[in-house]
Amino acid sequence: MRRVRFGVVLGALLLVSGHAGAASDRRVEEKDKAFSVGSLFLRPGERLTVTNNDDTTHSVFIPRSELAVKSQKPGESISLQFSERGFYEVRCNIHASMKMLIVVKD
Repeated sequence: MRRVRFGVVLGALLLVSGHAGAASDRRVEEKDKAFSVGSLFLRPGERLTVTNNDDTTHSVFIPRSELAVKSQKPGESISLQFSERGFYEVRCNIHASMKMLIVVKD
């Protein structure tokens, strides 16, 4: 049962992320104190642009990562490049419920 559930979740993640035709720049929105996706697959070297389309400030944070992140006022965007393969939990330092998983793989 566990293997089937994992396969369904992985299939859903691939469908949501559009992994098969991945572009070099992916976009995620912050709106209603949430990220527009819960997870996203990237290839090494791809960039992720996070745009704050909310009415409040957000602060993107990636624990145990060297990726520089800063506060974003409404309307501002930041762009991050993921060079290393791995799993990255992206959070908002201001709103603890905001979380997103980035999976970087070939």
